[in-house]
Amino acid sequence: MDSRHEEVAASSSRVGNGAETYQPSAGPQWAEQSLEAGTTLGDRFRLEVKLGHLADTELWRAFDLKLHRPVVITAMDARSPRTPEILTAAMQAAVATDSRFVRVLDAVSARQPETTSFVVSEYAPGLTLRELLATGPLSALEAAWVVREIADAMTPMHAQGIFHERLSPETIIITATGNVKIVGLLMEAVLNPHETEQATSWSEREATDIVDMGKILYACLVSRWPLGTPSAPASLAALPSENTRHAQKTWGLVAAPADGHCWLTPRQVQPGVSPALDVLCDQILSQQPRHDEVPVRSASEIYQALARVLGSADAAADLERRLRYPTAAAQRPADARTASAEPNLVSTGRTLTPESAVTRTSVDLPPVIDEEPAPAHAPSVEKSSRAHDPSNRQGESSQDLTGPDEDGYWSPQAAAGQWGRHDSSQRHQAADPSTGSVAESSAGVGIKSSAGDPSGPLTAVNKNVNSRAGTSRNRPARTRGDNSESIGRAPRHPRPANRHWPWILVALTIAALVVGLVLVGAHDDDEQAHNDAPQATEPTIATVKDFDPQADGGNDEEHPRLVNQAHDGRATTAWRTLVYRGSANLGGLKPGVGLVVDLGKPTQVSSVTVTLTGSGTDISAWIPSNDTSRASMRSIKDWTKADGQSDANGKVTLDLGEKKTRYVLIYLTKLPSVSDGRYQGGISTITVQ
Repeated sequence: MDSRHEEVAASSSRVGNGAETYQPSAGPQWAEQSLEAGTTLGDRFRLEVKLGHLADTELWRAFDLKLHRPVVITAMDARSPRTPEILTAAMQAAVATDSRFVRVLDAVSARQPETTSFVVSEYAPGLTLRELLATGPLSALEAAWVVREIADAMTPMHAQGIFHERLSPETIIITATGNVKIVGLLMEAVLNPHETEQATSWSEREATDIVDMGKILYACLVSRWPLGTPSAPASLAALPSENTRHAQKTWGLVAAPADGHCWLTPRQVQPGVSPALDVLCDQILSQQPRHDEVPVRSASEIYQALARVLGSADAAADLERRLRYPTAAAQRPADARTASAEPNLVSTGRTLTPESAVTRTSVDLPPVIDEEPAPAHAPSVEKSSRAHDPSNRQGESSQDLTGPDEDGYWSPQAAAGQWGRHDSSQRHQAADPSTGSVAESSAGVGIKSSAGDPSGPLTAVNKNVNSRAGTSRNRPARTRGDNSESIGRAPRHPRPANRHWPWILVALTIAALVVGLVLVGAHDDDEQAHNDAPQATEPTIATVKDFDPQADGGNDEEHPRLVNQAHDGRATTAWRTLVYRGSANLGGLKPGVGLVVDLGKPTQVSSVTVTLTGSGTDISAWIPSNDTSRASMRSIKDWTKADGQSDANGKVTLDLGEKKTRYVLIYLTKLPSVSDGRYQGGISTITVQ
């Protein structure tokens, strides 16, 4: 049964993590020290790291010396009465060649009773769904995509009478490339049998898998786990202690609340959940779905329902990003889902990771601004001018003062550097008449002006100015005779007694004065007219909402968690659409998606400027057709197009036609390509004029 196909998969050390401990009814107990790292099984598989043990089985990461690849070994005591059952289950599971299963590569039965039987499975790094959900729920796209992959993989298995019966967040792996892997087909049920489990029929085993898929979808949407069965839903409050079997089966999640009918729907637990996924969860998990919906009772029905919701969207890239940057995923903004889970963390035995603990205890602190001391030679008036600068407001955050502009600078002051502060201080001194008088006066006058107020700020200025003036300003005074008084400025040269062309000079002077007066008067009139004209103010954006109407083929949400990044003033962040396949026109699923900009009140607008991500976007601006004070989220048909551009990129300005409106819709109908056959658009900044 050995296979030479080496593909990426993931393995989980699930032993002891919420599973019931199996005690064999007969046969000797296998010593845990029977295998050691470095042992070679079958002259081919070298054991490297022990992942866990369960009664008479051990789970190891090993290395295939023949194909030079890591594998997973499930080693068993050949004398155990259930070893043949495990080997049989492994051989039956080997028929699952779909890449979404962690495939069984080989099953070796011991030739002698004292040797070891073992099963070889493929291995690659990844995270269990349980580990991902510990940081919070997945997005609607990710949740639907994960369960659709599970349903699609299990559909042909169910047709052959092969069932998993242990689907859970612990047996679902997300690989490093964002793909889904199902662990332990058939083998998991044998390794972790239920004490009260009896031989069940085909339909009962199939129903177990279907309910487990519904529970996984529920958990992905709201990070809660439905306890019990659809006929007997349980809540955590009904459990006697956290050590009960039910509590162990919450997979580290808070128990889903239940009412007299069944579990509450995800949308009842957390508003904002996709309506389509909310209805599907109820169709799977309720014996009698609410609102007379049709029950979903097969894997193919789950796949078809999720395929209609997703269309050509693919969440592999999002999941890959989540695995590559786990800190960012753990620190995403908290919502009601994570907040509502807080009170029950102790009762479920959930262990807080350092990252999640930091996230929960972090608070917004006021910015700490370290003010550099003024140089010893700097004038005091320069420090005073900065202290009283209206732009240096108390309470303004450091982020506001240092936010990057369009050129990548953190502020206009940072762009100017020290020159900006130096020039401003010089302008302040030049505008100070007292400073100017000191600069033009002699040393004696400067000291005299400060004598009236020795503690005044002019004292330091006068000393500084006098010390810098040197011989250029404080020249030796000229005297007249022995008893003449010294003065601070040299006498002017006497005017020449004789001038050539005096009348010509007078005429030119008068002409120059007349021309100057005319020019100054015209400039003053223009400046007065400019000052009298009303100054236009740029409209302020109150909120932004995603636009993906269900009536147009959408699902009423298009990355709603990212909409704030479209108008945060930072070009490095952006709201992005889903990834669509097959066509730049959103995969042919809908006419377009976009963002609705709310200005807070009806405002006179003329244009909107948008910065796009990628190249080749068809973008347009729309105004509500009837009532401009209301924004219709039902369909694009309720809006009127104002302007648009095709194959746009970078910064785009769209004309709104001088209208008064509260809402502006920015609509994308064609998306740029992000890879072969994959298309995604985005908006990083929005400015309304």
